[in-house]
Amino acid sequence: MRNIFLFLAVAVLFVPTFISESLLFPFVTGKNLLFRALVLTIALVSAYFIWKHRTLSFLKTPTHITFLALVTTLGIAALFAENTTRSLWSNFERMEGWFTHALLFLLFVLLYNTIASLKEWRTIFKVSLIANIYVLLSATVQYFGANEAPQGIRLDAALGNAAYLAGYFLTYVFIILWLLFSTKNTFARFGYGILSVINAIFIFLTLTRGGVLGLAVAGFLMAILFMVRTTEFPIMKKVSIGFLTLGIALVGLFIVFKDSTFIQTTPSLQRLSTISLSAFTAQSRLYTWQMSFEGFKESPIIGYGQDNFLYVFSKHFDPRMGPYEPWYDRSHNVFFDWLIAGGIVGLIAYLALYATAFYMLWLKKGRDRILSESERIVWTGFFVAYFTFNLFVFDNIVSYILFVFILTYLTWRTYVENGEKKHILSETKARILAIIILLISISGIIFLVYKPWMSARTLIQAMRYTDVALTAPSDSAVENWTRKNIGDAYTTETLLAHSLEKFVQAAQYPLGRTEAREQLVQKLIPVLQKQNISNEQKSRWVQTVLSELEDELEKDPKNPRMYQVSGSLLLQLGQTEEAIKLFDQAQALSPKKQLIMFDRALAYRLLGDYDTALQISKEAYELNPDFLAAKARYIIALYRAGKDDEAKTLEPQFLKDATDQNYDLVISKSYDKQVNDAKTDYRALRAVQAYEKGDFATYNKYFAEVRALNPDAANRLVQIIDSLR
Repeated sequence: MRNIFLFLAVAVLFVPTFISESLLFPFVTGKNLLFRALVLTIALVSAYFIWKHRTLSFLKTPTHITFLALVTTLGIAALFAENTTRSLWSNFERMEGWFTHALLFLLFVLLYNTIASLKEWRTIFKVSLIANIYVLLSATVQYFGANEAPQGIRLDAALGNAAYLAGYFLTYVFIILWLLFSTKNTFARFGYGILSVINAIFIFLTLTRGGVLGLAVAGFLMAILFMVRTTEFPIMKKVSIGFLTLGIALVGLFIVFKDSTFIQTTPSLQRLSTISLSAFTAQSRLYTWQMSFEGFKESPIIGYGQDNFLYVFSKHFDPRMGPYEPWYDRSHNVFFDWLIAGGIVGLIAYLALYATAFYMLWLKKGRDRILSESERIVWTGFFVAYFTFNLFVFDNIVSYILFVFILTYLTWRTYVENGEKKHILSETKARILAIIILLISISGIIFLVYKPWMSARTLIQAMRYTDVALTAPSDSAVENWTRKNIGDAYTTETLLAHSLEKFVQAAQYPLGRTEAREQLVQKLIPVLQKQNISNEQKSRWVQTVLSELEDELEKDPKNPRMYQVSGSLLLQLGQTEEAIKLFDQAQALSPKKQLIMFDRALAYRLLGDYDTALQISKEAYELNPDFLAAKARYIIALYRAGKDDEAKTLEPQFLKDATDQNYDLVISKSYDKQVNDAKTDYRALRAVQAYEKGDFATYNKYFAEVRALNPDAANRLVQIIDSLR
């Protein structure tokens, strides 16, 4: 049974290699569900150990207390969150939430309680190097172009995100260094050294500046510590002096020649050369941090709960963020992420985990007897690198797993190997505890693994079935595909009905509910445009989608994104006045978000209220005059309202900036068409109004201008005038 436990513990460290193409967000959902399944299975095995051996490790170490305080704080924050469901369960894209942190704590407790020797710890980490090598090979294949990287030239390998991959390699640099200093085998040391260097190189190849900075800061600190403290490896003093000298020289050369052709044509170096507070990415981070701070001031003690940053981002949206990502769900900074998730209490509890680590490494009595000087320096380097890295990004399940393993190992070495005795439970207590763990494990497998997996799988099926029904060339093609892939033959009509049922099923579970409904909304318009589908079927889709959105808004009434999504759909369905009501609610929740203003202006334009549309467009523009999309819409709204002179005062600078910044609306010439259409709309409207008043001179003037701008529009105008006669 112990071998089974060790196998499962090692398997957790292989989670980063797992990709599930059959689930939404294949790099995230599958990893998280596998992690949950493994931890809960480990709990089952641990229940057996407790039942049989009746032993339990001391659970009052500073790490236990701090970790438990963090999870408890997050639980309380979730209960008072804007969206408790989201705070507990998260979504398929992130899959964090309180339950994930509760399972991370459970993993910590189980590893601490069950692993029995330093040999077992080393074996676990050594075997995990197979996973590390696999990820390295996957990244190598991407680097040489055999497997396309979704993020362009930035490698993401099996993790699906360059920053996540950089964090993974960064952690393994230190795990491997620990193994290097823990062995006396020269050949093994050489192999570990090479593997550690390769991991470090690939941090650069991910083009993740936070990872490079974390590695550099930790490297300099470790070099200084090796110079002034270690007597275990005398050669490390000379190596450290050389490292510091070379490092300082390279940094100096980089600063001097950062604009050179070599650096600017080398992607990893070029990206480092752009580190600046005025850089595009840095600006977005600074704006986001400012919004986070405003949110923190409103709920400083307990925060908003996990995965609730959307509400802070929306309410305190900075118009300078207009050109950037419209919907952030993270602060991209470890301090602000925890301040939002758990308030000052949550941040203190999180930082206390680092404090306990440094306490165990440098202050705990008996540390010198248990941990060698080199080991303490390496793990100090890890925590410094990890923290520095997280100043610019955020954690994910892979980084959490590695952090918990390392933290558990240090706690185990400091307390268990330092002579802590296990508690011997009475037979009754042992069996009660084992049964409780058993029940928690089984319940967790059902509600935290099986049902979320079914929800994710059902959603993918719904999306795939709908796509097949919409794209298959004929009913016979649909029947052949469904017979082969589903087991029953469906027509296009019945497959659409079946996929609609799948969407509704997927939306019944709290995890992924919103994502299921967003995907459902995206499929509706193509379904309505599909030929040879009965009106009854299309009506059923419309009614179901509107019903699902109504329920979503009831469950999540402070989410402006869903009001905007719902309003945009109603706009496409021709329900303009109802759409405006939803856009107004979205704007009330996010007063300065230009994206919502764009939709509101469009809705009023479709109603023919050009003055209100112009007023909204002007407001969006004035919030951030440098936002090209807002400026373009304002100029077009001016033309549509007949204010050509005002538009022409703004247009030259806009066209210059848009060309310099390669703004798609101008480069693609679609801006020219929209301006032409706007001028035509204004003149056609004035022509009709003049004709109705009997002012034929004015009518003829505007008719001539319409004909000059758009002959087809002039022909349509004639038809309108004929209908008025």
